[in-house]
Formats: sequence, structure tokens, C-alpha cells
Amino acid sequence: MVRQIRLASLLIALLTTAAGFAAAQALSLSQEQRLKVYRTLIKEAIPAQAAEDVAIVAGQDVPASVALYPMPVYVIDGTPEASAYRFTIWKNQVILVERDSRKAVAIVRE
Repeated sequence: MVRQIRLASLLIALLTTAAGFAAAQALSLSQEQRLKVYRTLIKEAIPAQAAEDVAIVAGQDVPASVALYPMPVYVIDGTPEASAYRFTIWKNQVILVERDSRKAVAIVRE
């Protein structure tokens, strides 16, 4: 019984560590690249910004009511890693979202 509890504890610790590592690896942009992307996209004239009362949290899906936009070519040219993301603007912040899902991977502010 004690052995099973120890094994279960070890398994939980390993899974938690793996999940944390995967979350940390989700965003492949350096702080400098994030700032460059922010400064470029915050000036972007997009048709509709996310409403102030919408809740957007890094690590969670962006609500379906929020429009997501493809990363502009001129951003990808300067920061090729940015091609993995879509974006929206919310509360004067750039929200980077996984290209193939609606998961917010970073909320970038200056």
C-alpha cells in the first residue's frame, strides 16, 4: 500500500513537471522578439479589437467571439518564429494565439 502511494506520488510529480515544461515551451519567442512583435502589431489597424469585458488568459482558449488575425508577412520576415501564432489586440496588449487552435500562449505588453 505504501509502495503504491509512493509510486502514485512520483507519477503525479513527473506529470506535473512534464506539463509545466510543455507550457514553458509553448512560446518560442525570446523577450526581445516578443517586444518587437508587440511594437509592430500594436500599431496594426485591425478591424475589431477584443472587447474590454472579455476574459483572455494565457494558457486558455480565447473566446469564440474574439476575432483572431494571421501574423502579417512583414512581422514573420523579421521574426520567423512568429509564424506559429495568430493574434488579437486586447486592452492595449497583443495576445499571441497558437495558429492551429484558439489557445492564448502569451499576453504581450510593453
